[in-house]
Amino acid sequence: MKEENRCMGCMELKGGAEICPHCGYSENAPRIETYLPPRSIIGNRYIVGKVLSYNGEGVTYLGYDAIAARKVDIREYFPDTLAVREADGQGVSAKSGCQIAFKTYLSDFVEMMEKLSHMRTLSCLVQVWSLQEQNGTVYAIMEHVEGFPLQEYLDRRGLMLTWTEASDLLLPVFKTLQMLHQ
Repeated sequence: MKEENRCMGCMELKGGAEICPHCGYSENAPRIETYLPPRSIIGNRYIVGKVLSYNGEGVTYLGYDAIAARKVDIREYFPDTLAVREADGQGVSAKSGCQIAFKTYLSDFVEMMEKLSHMRTLSCLVQVWSLQEQNGTVYAIMEHVEGFPLQEYLDRRGLMLTWTEASDLLLPVFKTLQMLHQ
């Protein structure tokens, strides 16, 4: 795979700069060893960047699809109570005594991501494009959507939403949730 000089914080081309001129990300900044190192490659195609979120079930990284030339989100199944990162910084293995639970929840993760990948008509749902098995775990490659949290939107706005604004914003989300639960 051709190595591009992309910032691992925003996936924009940064030239030869050590600190990204777009987002200020520095690859020399300390990182948490539990996560994949930036520039890890998934499926001979996806370049792992910075951590976007983590919730105990897994971690989501900003990524770059080197073939389609677009940003993606890479969701790694990595339940912190059941799994450990191996010494190579890539592999994932179940903690002692947790093998059955790790495999069970891994199957649940794969099943959920496969179901989500077939729901392409739901506009309020991030699209799951593929699943990659690697490093003793599974990665869901998903659509990357630029945005910010609702709380940040409300803080920037400085005003409460009117009922109409809240309805316009949230009703599609609620309808999508209803369809998912059916």
